[in-house]
Amino acid sequence: MRKLFITLAVLAVILVGLDIGGRIFAENKLASELGKQAELPTEPTLDIGGFSFLWQVVDGNYEHLALTLPNVTVGKFADVAADVDAYGVALTIGDVVGGNIDSVTAQKVTVRAAVPFTSLAKAFDTPQITLSAGDSSTLLIKSTLATGGRTYDITAQVSPTIRKNVLYLKADKVVDSSGIPAALATRFLSGLTVQYPLQGLPVTIDAGQATVIGDSLVLSASSLDVPIGSLLQ
Repeated sequence: MRKLFITLAVLAVILVGLDIGGRIFAENKLASELGKQAELPTEPTLDIGGFSFLWQVVDGNYEHLALTLPNVTVGKFADVAADVDAYGVALTIGDVVGGNIDSVTAQKVTVRAAVPFTSLAKAFDTPQITLSAGDSSTLLIKSTLATGGRTYDITAQVSPTIRKNVLYLKADKVVDSSGIPAALATRFLSGLTVQYPLQGLPVTIDAGQATVIGDSLVLSASSLDVPIGSLLQ
């Protein structure tokens, strides 16, 4: 009986080693393939969740794949940090070994992309502006304008929304104008109502939320029954 226990213990160690080693191989292989096909400047990292990896390989279904992209360009926005989570992923062992993602599907995919204020400010045609957080759903945009030999400080509130993979920024109102002429304030506001396509993410955000968190504008969305290959188009 003692020999049986020892044998089982050794077998368990071997299986754990295979589980860990196989998981690492699959994570690196698929992350590399995703980075190449999406032509990403920095190779992403991929974590395969769920227990155990070997059982998921045999079953061909994975509970959770977490993809992290630390530095991507999304439209006009640089230095965007994006996280993509895929749940209920159908993936055969042949797909893992071959790095094949074209036929892989996920029951649900969520994406979260953080656009830093510094990057967002550079995308505006209006010079010398700084961004800060309003409430959780608005931005405050500040600038200094000059006219008639005088300078004025101005702050406007802007609301972000997402529709059909386009970020819309709509100027709501001036919240601080320091006596600025009305015509100048109106021109400033008109330059803050803009739209930016969101090409460059490994997912298409047909509809989602734009939330102000810290010093970033965070774009988030989820989709059901998503072909993994389509995430790179």
